[in-house]
Amino acid sequence: MLKNYNDVKKRARLITKVTQDRYMPPWHPVEGHGKFVDERRLSADELATLKNWHATGMAEGPADELPEPPKFASDWLLGEPDLIVKMPKA
Repeated sequence: MLKNYNDVKKRARLITKVTQDRYMPPWHPVEGHGKFVDERRLSADELATLKNWHATGMAEGPADELPEPPKFASDWLLGEPDLIVKMPKA
């Protein structure tokens, strides 16, 4: 999971490769066959920005422009389970 700048920087080469190859973000509908809500396709400008960021040293942006970090639930997503089974150590 990419949670912060360091996570992204460590994987910058891979991120650049898979976005330029249009492998990521995953989006299977072929372009030009309708509009989709929440379409996950990067524009040519977004792809160029990522490629340029990687090629120019992956500078971190201003701290005051960072988005709020995501908040993750600390409890069970589907409610408390009826049973929790623990495996014995081998």
